[in-house]
Amino acid sequence: MTFVFLTNYVTHHQLPFYRELREVLGEDLHLIVSDKMEEERVNMGWSINTEEIPGYLYLEDDVEKAERLIRESDVVLCGGADDYFLRERLDKRKFTLRYYERLFKDGYWHAFTPKSFTKNRNRHVRFKNDPVYLLCAGAYVAHDFNLIGAYPGKKYKWGYFPEFIEYSEDEMKRKSGSEIRVLWTGRMIDWKHPEHAVVAAAKCIEQGFDIKLTMIGEGDQSENIDRMIKEYGLEGTVIRRPFIAPSEVREEMRRSDVYLCTSDFKEGWGAVVNEAMNAGCAVVGSSGAGSVPFLLKHEVNGMVYPSEEKGILANALYALCEDPTLRKRFGREAYRTIASEWNPKEACRRLLAFCEAVLAGKEYAEESGPMSKAEIIRPKNGWISCL
Repeated sequence: MTFVFLTNYVTHHQLPFYRELREVLGEDLHLIVSDKMEEERVNMGWSINTEEIPGYLYLEDDVEKAERLIRESDVVLCGGADDYFLRERLDKRKFTLRYYERLFKDGYWHAFTPKSFTKNRNRHVRFKNDPVYLLCAGAYVAHDFNLIGAYPGKKYKWGYFPEFIEYSEDEMKRKSGSEIRVLWTGRMIDWKHPEHAVVAAAKCIEQGFDIKLTMIGEGDQSENIDRMIKEYGLEGTVIRRPFIAPSEVREEMRRSDVYLCTSDFKEGWGAVVNEAMNAGCAVVGSSGAGSVPFLLKHEVNGMVYPSEEKGILANALYALCEDPTLRKRFGREAYRTIASEWNPKEACRRLLAFCEAVLAGKEYAEESGPMSKAEIIRPKNGWISCL
């Protein structure tokens, strides 16, 4: 099976999955990258030495080779790259996998403007009877594409698959003691709502819990967060840190008891949830983040609250602060979720099994997790789907 992974740029969230594909497919796999990484991502520590990636090809370095590989390979998995590069392949109705985050993060009215309607018809709807399949990188992707009638019966659960780190029982144990370590990471921007983490921590501290909230990241909300820390008298309790290397973030997660994901519906996925679950954190996740309804079941392997409901977030954090046994149970189950289904090796196995089935004219779908059929979940019902 010849296979092309076509993307706008490669990140540390995609590379582990690509390496698993390479392990199976060897030189039949090619990674074609169409753009340079944005400066903002580079400043966050996301840059990768592409010279160390086997099969890597920056499209502009050899356009002719890239276009030939895209045109002739048995399978093309495309995400983020311009549709121009797929045009010839799609016109010939060749087997193609497309992975997307949400189409309408900024409002459903976009679906019904003449310009948007024409664009989506040409990019998606016209392939509803062709061997073109949608991999949904987020719980609300299927709903967005369903609105425009695209990929009927051909939508599958997908996501991002950061490196899976295997931990022993001893490595998963948190230090005993009264201090509860809570972590928040990411760009400090409006739709990630870092202020909600501060409010929740402050309310729990008012109730007498010994909390240390570490917040890693920078953004246009940084000054507001610093102001809130002073206003609530949380100096020394809420620790602010700038962006650090992804590997350091993972280690910080392993030392934390609770992880807070506070993003609203503009968060297409949120790979920090995968990483925190892998580290055995008890995760409290906003239903707005695309990864949360796929990865978390409320009060089974974490806690989920309706997006932007600060009071419910604070109550969830309170419950975890009050019950160390609950924290440990959720952390253990979260780790098992990643270890059993949502990891690069398992995602690779399932995707290749799907590709082999389609190429042989057969059907394939997993019962749960990656490559299972994606349900149509309306964003306002995202919280309910986690119960």
